[in-house]
Amino acid sequence: MNYRQFHSQPHSQPRSLLPFRQHGFTLIEVLISVLVLSIGLLGIAGLQAFGMRQALNSHMLSIANSQANDMVERMQANSEELSRMKKASPQATGYDAINGSETDPGCIAARTCTGAQLAQYDAFVWSSANKELLRDDGSGSVSSTVTNNGDRTFTIAISWQEQALSDEEDAADGTIDHKVTKTYATRFQP
Repeated sequence: MNYRQFHSQPHSQPRSLLPFRQHGFTLIEVLISVLVLSIGLLGIAGLQAFGMRQALNSHMLSIANSQANDMVERMQANSEELSRMKKASPQATGYDAINGSETDPGCIAARTCTGAQLAQYDAFVWSSANKELLRDDGSGSVSSTVTNNGDRTFTIAISWQEQALSDEEDAADGTIDHKVTKTYATRFQP
């Protein structure tokens, strides 16, 4: 047999002696890739939930800031009470000690409100809006206060419940309820 004849003929070796060639994935490889993919998807889902919770908490802070500015504007618009505030006694104002329990004085429809009644109405509308916008659950989880500091300044504070980031952050009071009380406060001089 010459050299040409030997190389031109197909191999006649049995298939089992040929080198092993892989034609697909083994079951173990598929299971490992599914496990890695599942862990990645769970991480993405957790990151999305975290992002949504933080967006809601940021939204609540923005509402509190806006509501505090609303009360500042209400106080500035009540010229009768503002002039009383600028007199010698800084305690003489209808905006002292707003605590969210104010009621509607009923003078708005008749347009006969005094400065003190308008301050009471402002406090009533403002506190009600805060409870609605910051999602008071009926247990007083939202509180709104305006405190006269006695030096012709006021402290406006709004507290609400928001989602805790972790159980450790929430465990300060000894319970794990996944809520944390946050407060936004600002000082204002009319």
